Amino acid sequence: MSDKHREREDAVFREEMTKQKESQSERDFLKDKSISGPNTPRPTDAYIDQSLGKSMNRMEQAQEAGLRADKRMGQEEAQANQQKAQERANRIQERKNRLERAKNLAEPLANTPKKGHGEFER
Repeated sequence: MSDKHREREDAVFREEMTKQKESQSERDFLKDKSISGPNTPRPTDAYIDQSLGKSMNRMEQAQEAGLRADKRMGQEEAQANQQKAQERANRIQERKNRLERAKNLAEPLANTPKKGHGEFER
């Protein structure tokens, strides 16, 4: 695995880990009943869990971030491979078009009679 690929993989993991931590912070904030007063309207714990997912410890956050990072890296690699294949197909088509143009340009020249090749001028 190249250093560049490894660095990208690490960066994606860090991004996903940051998202997990932010989500956990938001979840903790919403569930903290000590903020504001007792009559402050707030969502229920069940709604918070449904919207943001269940509470996770650091190990679970790291595992989830790893899974998401792997998925993103797979998608990026598939997209890069698809782009390379499309570029290759475009180059092949371009070559075919050039050959066809050259053939079309040469065709009229091949059909014209040539002087000095078995023909007599009068």
